[in-house]
Amino acid sequence: MTKAKFAAHLFSPLVVLVVVPSLASAQSTISGVVKDASGAVIPGVTVEAASEVLIERSRTVVTSGDGRYTVVDVRPGLYTMTFTLPGFSTVKQQVTVPANVSVPVDAEMKVSALEETVTVESKLATVDVENVAHPAVLSRADMDAIPSARNMQSLGSYVPGVHLNTPDVAGSMQVQQTYITTHGNLPHDSTYLLDGMLINSTIADGRAQNYIDNAIVQETTYQTSSVTAEVSGGGVYTNMVPKDGGNQFHGDLFLGGVGSSFVGANIDQKLMTRGVTGQSAVNKINDFDGSLGGPIKKDKLWFLLTGRKQITKLQSAGSFFADGSPGVERDSLDTVTGRLTWQISPKNKFSAMYSRIWKSISADIVSSLFGLGQGMSPYNATDPNISSLHRDPVLYYIAQGKWTGTLTPRLLFQAGFSLNKEDFDVVYQPGIRQDPFTPAWYAGASHLDVALLTRSVAGAVNSFNKYDRYVWNGSGVYVTGAHTIKFGIQDSYGPAYVSNIANGDAYYNFTNGCRSMSRRTTRRQSPGHT
Repeated sequence: MTKAKFAAHLFSPLVVLVVVPSLASAQSTISGVVKDASGAVIPGVTVEAASEVLIERSRTVVTSGDGRYTVVDVRPGLYTMTFTLPGFSTVKQQVTVPANVSVPVDAEMKVSALEETVTVESKLATVDVENVAHPAVLSRADMDAIPSARNMQSLGSYVPGVHLNTPDVAGSMQVQQTYITTHGNLPHDSTYLLDGMLINSTIADGRAQNYIDNAIVQETTYQTSSVTAEVSGGGVYTNMVPKDGGNQFHGDLFLGGVGSSFVGANIDQKLMTRGVTGQSAVNKINDFDGSLGGPIKKDKLWFLLTGRKQITKLQSAGSFFADGSPGVERDSLDTVTGRLTWQISPKNKFSAMYSRIWKSISADIVSSLFGLGQGMSPYNATDPNISSLHRDPVLYYIAQGKWTGTLTPRLLFQAGFSLNKEDFDVVYQPGIRQDPFTPAWYAGASHLDVALLTRSVAGAVNSFNKYDRYVWNGSGVYVTGAHTIKFGIQDSYGPAYVSNIANGDAYYNFTNGCRSMSRRTTRRQSPGHT
């Protein structure tokens, strides 16, 4: 492993040429066959897909010689399908299109000398009969109703076959990292996309992720088998479809909270006699989230703004501060996201998004992930104001841009760029670091008991982390009636840099209270790549 600051490319350029029944990287497709009353196919029928979710309002294609049509790059929403041909009655049907599926919409047209319109009142079923893979789709209503952290990992645990590495009770892990797995794969085998673009971080080869504001997500799809050709891992394939602004101003607000009065106590005298004097608990959960969107110019330029504030207070069993109060970790996330959608021309569209995240952990009592004593709890701090680690500074954000060009009804091109940045320092509170071999240096060394799994006094290490991931991709799709030919390239790279500094070069190891002192180097660099 070299000591270069930047890592090698995480993904080699990937070129794909496949024939698949539907458009995998775009949002969805609507396809079908148009016939007359006798069952004969009808070529030359004009098919219009109209919806408020399309910034250009409608898409139009013409059926081929075998009566087939396909409307590509369709965003989730309610669509009105209109089939017209001179000499035949006009047919209208409504269909609700989820994300990442191919929806079949067939039509039967009758010969008519008069202009008449036949409207099919019932909405069509959205069963994808062209793909062997059927992703689980969580709609906006589903995500708001599920009583868990409103993030992609916790919500994904409700999909059959998907598991969380750490249980999330009523959103208690909303500010922490939880990982999803399936079919025995590891967490870093999972793939996460936002608007069809990769957003896996470089932390542990993509295991940990950034924080996506749920208010910007319209639908999320989870797939555990038969994923697309450009996916290199065998884990859960997650794609979050963002909202667009729309031609009308609209907003929404989500307020959620749990206070300490909802937390029960299960410590009885029997447990207290055995030395258990505290319990693990969630003392507070707040999730305030909202969005506002609308037109800057109708049918041309839309905007969407979201803001989210999340607060969690976690108490660890047996953890106490010097004043005797329970050891409580105070975590928070503040997120602001902006998105623009621009219809450059009838055939070209561009979207851009920027999401800035501020994360704070005041005391790593429960969620310590760095250095000696990793994950050890309880935590016994001599002073909660100076003896625990905190994150400062923190630079988290996601920036994306994407162009989509429907050059012909059969030919679609798209290209995009995404940057996922997660840079943060986990450092001591003021006054912790001391000169080596002084009384304060000995007194401030971290205390670890490997038998009792406890950590006290100072945190073990300062950790300086830089994790940036750059993603470029481009693809083209050509529709040939019942099939789709897709080709493209994807490149992903970035640094995974970690530098640790131990507190005063020393720490104490205990085994059931018996002490030994250890020594380590002052600075340990762990730059590397995955």
